[in-house]
Formats: sequence, C-alpha cells, structure tokens
Amino acid sequence: MSSLPTVPDEQIARLVADGYDMVLAGGHLVVRRLPYMSTTGLRRDGRIVLPVTYTAGAVADATDHRIWFAGDEPQDSQGVALGSAGHAHGFGNGEVADHMLSFKPSSGAYGNLYEKIRHYAHILLSAARQVDADVSATPGGSF
Repeated sequence: MSSLPTVPDEQIARLVADGYDMVLAGGHLVVRRLPYMSTTGLRRDGRIVLPVTYTAGAVADATDHRIWFAGDEPQDSQGVALGSAGHAHGFGNGEVADHMLSFKPSSGAYGNLYEKIRHYAHILLSAARQVDADVSATPGGSF
C-alpha cells in the first residue's frame, strides 16, 4: 500500500500554482471551492471529485473522461443541467458526489490530469460568471 504524497507531483503542483484548492482523500482528488451556477440561478461553490491512484510519486487519473461533482446540480448559462444525477460516487468520510459530468474532448481523451481538471473547472466557471462576473475558480492554491 502506497502512502499519500507529502509533496505534490508535477501536475498537482501546476494546479496549485494556478490557485486551485485541492486535497487527496480516500483515493480521490477533490478540487474544492469551485464556483458554479445552481438550479436556482445562484452562484455557489462545489467540488469536483476524481478517483486517482498514487504510484511512484505520481498522482494518476483512474477514470476515463468523466468526473463527479459534489454540490447542487450544476447548470450551464442557459439553465440546462451539466451533469447527470443518479450516478452517485462516494469519496470518503461518508461524502458523496451526486452528479456525474461527462465532457469528452474531441481527441477522445484528456492529455493529462492538469488538462482534465482545468477543462471541467472552466465549464463550471463559465456558467457561474453569468451570475457573478468577478468569480474565480482559483481562490488560492493549497494541497
């Protein structure tokens, strides 16, 4: 059994340098404080959750193009649901991400974990900016 990293790997370090707030918990990378637009049209903060593995000093994505979202159902700027409910995914300490997001890039796969996290954060942020133009997905990096 491998232990959790004490220093972020290169992709995680890049995300932290960009200002993302993240934690590794229960075999998942959890990106916290991500703004999104809720079903009520309000801007809220949620979390994206991604199953990962940790091997030889590197954090690796353990899924395909999908990611899970913890928070109210996220909407796009037109009020259309971004996720698919009914695909709950537990990620430790009894917490559950209730929505699966599936945005496969045209290439068929994300090049790396950094690209995947940034892409999903951008999708959520774009809708949130319709409600709060000054909001940021990068409140200050921590890991």
